[in-house]
Amino acid sequence: MVPTTLRIAGVPEHFNLPFQLGLERRAFILGGIDLKWRTVPEGTGAMRDLLRNGEIELAVLVTDGASWKWSGSRTITFGTWPLSSIRSANALSSKH
Repeated sequence: MVPTTLRIAGVPEHFNLPFQLGLERRAFILGGIDLKWRTVPEGTGAMRDLLRNGEIELAVLVTDGASWKWSGSRTITFGTWPLSSIRSANALSSKH
């Protein structure tokens, strides 16, 4: 079985630890996903550009920044975590 490649980006924060652990333990490959993680210290605006340019398929980011930076775009936000003091979410480009 050929794994599906998924390019994901996020800031260097604790809430992205599951991605790091999954990569270290090869959990994604074992599940058929060739996950390509990209750390983006510049934040939400930089990840927006990566999504728009087709360089990633998914971004883990702060929703407050995503809502105003993406108005009028074809990017969707899903999977929010409102119980955290930092409201993070996943955003997916509709180009893919």
